[in-house]
Amino acid sequence: MKNKNDSKSLDSVNEIDSAGRRQFLSAGALLGAAIPVGAATYATNVDASIGTSNIYFFKTLSEALNSHDLSEGDTVFIQATASIIARTLSTFYRVVFSNYTSPQSVEIHTSNANSSLALLLVHGDRINLNQVANSTSINNVSNLLTTGDSITTGGVIDIPIGKNNVSSKAYFKVDGHNNFVNRTILGRGKAASALDFSEANGTDCGVVFEPGVFYSLRDLAVYNSKSDGVAQLGGEFTLDQTTGIAWNHAYFADLRISYNEGDGVSSGRGFLGTYSRVFASHNAGHGFNMQGLHTSLRFDNCYSARNEVGYKINQAFYSSISSCASDLNSQHGYEISNSHSLDIAGSGAEHNRKSGFYLTASNTSGENKNISLNSVFGFNNNSANQGFANLLHLKSEDGKENTATLINSASKQSNSAHVIEDVIVDGEGAYLVEGFNDLPNGVRSQRGGYIQHLPKHTVVPNKSVTSPTEICRLLSPQGHSSSYGGELMIQASNGDPSSSLNKNTALYKIAVCKSDNTVFVEQQYALGRIEGTGRSWPSFSWSVENDQLIATPINATSGQFYFEVLGTGFIKTTK
Repeated sequence: MKNKNDSKSLDSVNEIDSAGRRQFLSAGALLGAAIPVGAATYATNVDASIGTSNIYFFKTLSEALNSHDLSEGDTVFIQATASIIARTLSTFYRVVFSNYTSPQSVEIHTSNANSSLALLLVHGDRINLNQVANSTSINNVSNLLTTGDSITTGGVIDIPIGKNNVSSKAYFKVDGHNNFVNRTILGRGKAASALDFSEANGTDCGVVFEPGVFYSLRDLAVYNSKSDGVAQLGGEFTLDQTTGIAWNHAYFADLRISYNEGDGVSSGRGFLGTYSRVFASHNAGHGFNMQGLHTSLRFDNCYSARNEVGYKINQAFYSSISSCASDLNSQHGYEISNSHSLDIAGSGAEHNRKSGFYLTASNTSGENKNISLNSVFGFNNNSANQGFANLLHLKSEDGKENTATLINSASKQSNSAHVIEDVIVDGEGAYLVEGFNDLPNGVRSQRGGYIQHLPKHTVVPNKSVTSPTEICRLLSPQGHSSSYGGELMIQASNGDPSSSLNKNTALYKIAVCKSDNTVFVEQQYALGRIEGTGRSWPSFSWSVENDQLIATPINATSGQFYFEVLGTGFIKTTK
């Protein structure tokens, strides 16, 4: 770079600041403003007048500075006009270069405590707002990337510690040619850095991403938006991609999104999205609202509380919800529709006014297929006492398919006034496979809904049998006891099944069918110690009374016995 008057280059500048670092000045547009003491003036011959491309100016300036050997900590003062940074007045910026020959970390700070901020990010440079003189007044953190006029090689926008009042939505556009957003918005922790949109326009969302790829939002809070706190706009596929593809490769982590007048997080069509440790609470809409086709979504260790629905997910395919929680919402903890192969594992719902997990299917909402719930937990849901299941409620209308499995899960209720079934399967097309669950208040199917029970051994230890004795309860997998039928395999012995010691054992197979309040029992075979020759012989005849399986000792049989019962077919056994 040459001075128009004296031809001195940047390399020959000898001015040194108080810390022993060199200082340079680039006057892209000399406005006659005050120049810091000790800094020489050098022109870059880069025109930054109104009408000049912002991207062109910064690109040219970067190339000019790149041609010089700048050490870490060297400071360059750039005097810029409004056309570059969306200002009405000129403002000084300090640009600190760290190993700039490979531009990775560039910090741009304002020296005007009252100025607003609307910066362009290019060349993968890092814009750091943490040392802005007045970090509580960041206005218009927007238009950080301009459609069709951008270089999309990455970059980080750092949000300062403190409450940052934002006067308009923070809008991140895509590169019109490549559909890149390719940006990271980074705070200093969700309890430390906050974007407060109280002063923004009345209909705006808070942080808005156009449907691009490779972007992330991390370690900050978003409050008081007049609409959704964070909005991911969805796109549609077209052969020429003129309308932009759906978003993909988005990463949201360590966020708090609260007190917004719409949803906490809303999303249109998108793929390959991760939401990790995102806290969505006290939003007027849903905590998470995913509408439109999504694939490969992952919710990990997220929390949604005091919203409408905690997680409202429509049209999610091969996706997962893991170790998440949803509490105290005015509707359901989780509402799933029109989704296929969605895995929900190790997640819970407590104190929601409706059901903990709600799966719905209809002509309007579409079908659910192969929704897996594994090791989920529900506690004191249906708090509004509106007839929803505490743990899981499947509802189908119009005969639409609504299939799910529920495995290794538990349901608890402590409010006796609102006790209801743990699981309800409602409507033709609703089909649940369930097994190995702790469901003390039972299950119920209705209006053509169906439950298939995975058989589990009912073990009755050390039972005293000296006369006819109840062993276990029988009922239909649909949750009622008006009719049922199937086979019971019963192994009885005088010793603990876990013991390797010799014991007297007998095996029985009986068929049971209940119809019109009449129970039919037929023993198909009996093997082992079945004659009752000794007191310790497990010799019994079998009957059913009041839906209880009854063992009656034969001959000399009398004492303490162990029973293992397995029901198959259309019968379920429980203690």
